Amino acid sequence: MNALNALARTALHHLCSAGLRHSARAFERAAQDPERAQHERLQRFLADNAGSVYGLQYGYHSIRTVEEFQRRVPVVDHAHLAPRIEQAAAGHTNVLSTSPLRMFERTSGSTSATRLVPYTDDLLQDISHATGPWFHHLLSSVDGLVGSPQYWSISPVAQQRQRTEGGIPIGFTDDAQFLSGLENLAARFTMAVPASVAALPSVEEWRLSTLRHLLEAHDLGLISVWSPSYLTLLMQAAREHLPSLLKLLRPSRAAEILDGLDAEGALVGEAFWPGLRLISCWTDGVSAQFVPELRRFFPKTPIQGKGLLATEGVVSVPLSLQEDAGRVLAVRSHFMEFMDLDAPRSRPLLAHALREGGRYSPVLTTGNGFARFHLKDVVTVTGMQGRTPCIRFEGRLDGTTDLCGEKVAMNQVEDALKDAQRSTGVRASFSLMTPLREPSAHYRLYVECDGAAAAVTLRDAVEEQLMKAHPYRYCRELGQLAPLEVVRVRDGWRQYQQALAANGIRLGDAKAQHLDARPIWRDAFTVEARP
Repeated sequence: MNALNALARTALHHLCSAGLRHSARAFERAAQDPERAQHERLQRFLADNAGSVYGLQYGYHSIRTVEEFQRRVPVVDHAHLAPRIEQAAAGHTNVLSTSPLRMFERTSGSTSATRLVPYTDDLLQDISHATGPWFHHLLSSVDGLVGSPQYWSISPVAQQRQRTEGGIPIGFTDDAQFLSGLENLAARFTMAVPASVAALPSVEEWRLSTLRHLLEAHDLGLISVWSPSYLTLLMQAAREHLPSLLKLLRPSRAAEILDGLDAEGALVGEAFWPGLRLISCWTDGVSAQFVPELRRFFPKTPIQGKGLLATEGVVSVPLSLQEDAGRVLAVRSHFMEFMDLDAPRSRPLLAHALREGGRYSPVLTTGNGFARFHLKDVVTVTGMQGRTPCIRFEGRLDGTTDLCGEKVAMNQVEDALKDAQRSTGVRASFSLMTPLREPSAHYRLYVECDGAAAAVTLRDAVEEQLMKAHPYRYCRELGQLAPLEVVRVRDGWRQYQQALAANGIRLGDAKAQHLDARPIWRDAFTVEARP
C-alpha cells in the first residue's frame, strides 16, 4: 500500500510540475521586464473592477496611466476600507471588486484588534501566480521531494467555524488553501496530516494527533509552516510525549524511530524523518530570532525563508534554496508601488525603479479590490533576479510587534490598558508593554500602581482584552506565546525618559507610548517586589 501511495504521489507531483511549468515561465518572462508586467497587471485590474462600487467612485473606466491612477485613487489602510468590507460581509456584491467573494480571512492591525480581508477568485489567482512558480521550483530543484508526503501546517479550530452576517465563511485552516489548482491538489493528496485534525476539540489533542500522523510518515519530504516557533513547539511536544506517542505507532515504525534516535544521538528531526528535504518558514524580521532554536531540532535540514505573503496579498516569493537569499518581487500577482522611506513625501515608486539597498514600504492593488492598500511593512532590496528586485522583510512601520504571528498593535495596547483600568478601577501612572523572546516568547507589562495585587488585576484585565484579537489568542492557544507578565516599577516615566536619552534619543522627542519593541527596557526600571 505504501508503495502504491508513493507511486501515486510521484505521478501527481510530476503532473503538477508539468502543469505549473507555464506559470513558472511566465514569471521568468515578467521578471525580465517588470515594468511591462506591472503595467499589464494594473490595466487588467482597472478593466475587471470598473463596475464595482469602489471602481465607479474613482472612475476606473477612464484611467489610462499609472500617473493618473496614483493621482485619482488614494493610498488607504484598513480603516478607510472598513465600511466597504462591512457591506461585502453583509452579503452585498460588487463592492470593492466584481470578482466572486469566496471567504474572509482574519488579520489584525493598528486601528482594530481583528479585521477581515475578503478573498475573491481574482485574489486567489493573484496568489497562485506567485505560489505556482515557487511550488514548481521546489519540485524541480529539491532532490527527493517528488513523491514524498508533505506537512502544510494545519490550524486547530479552537472555536466554531464562523460566518459573516451575509453567511460568508471566515478563516483558512491550513497553508495549502493559499495554493490553487494543481499545486493545491498535489499538496492535499500528499498531506502527511489529514485536515480533519483541525476539528479536534482542544489544542493539546490537535498537537498530539498532528505528531502521531507526522511520526508515521517515515518518508516525510517537506514541512511548510509560518512561524518557526510553531514547529519548535511541535518538536518540544514530541520530546515530552515520545514514549506515549511511540505506543500509538506501528511497531515497525516505532522501531525505526528508535534506531534513528540512536544513530543521531539526539532527539532531532532527522532521526524521525531521514528523508526530510526542506523546511519552509518565516526567517526574516523578528522571526529570525527563532531560527537558531529551530535549527537545534533540525541541524541538517535546509530551511528556506518564505516570501512576504501578508493576509492582504503576496509581495515576494522564494525561488532560491540559499538560506540568506532575498525573495523575488511577485510582479505577476498584484500591481505594486513602494514608498521610499528615505523620501516619504515623494510619489511611490514602481518595482523596476527600486535601488539595491533601498528601504521601502509596499502599497498593493489586489484582485479583491484593495486599491493602493498600504501594507505598512518595511522591506530592503537585496539584489536582482533578471531585472526584478529581490527583497528582505525587515519589520513594521505602524508600531506593530509580531513575535510569532500575534501582531500586537500600538492602538490595540492603548485600548486594552484604557479598558482594563476602567473595568478594574486600578490606576496606573505609568505603563509600557514590550515583547521578549526569553525564556520563551511573551510580553512584559511594566506598570506603576498601588500594590502587587492591583498590578496582577490590571495584567489579567489587559490580557483579557488582548485575547479578543484572533491572532494574539491563537498564538496563546497554540503555546507559541506565553502569558502576559507584569512587573511593578517605581518612577516609571522618569526612568523611561532616562533610558531613551541614554540611547541617543532627545528628551524633546520622548513621547509616551504603551508598546515598544526596543531591547532597552529589561534593565531600565527600578523594580518593586514582583507580584
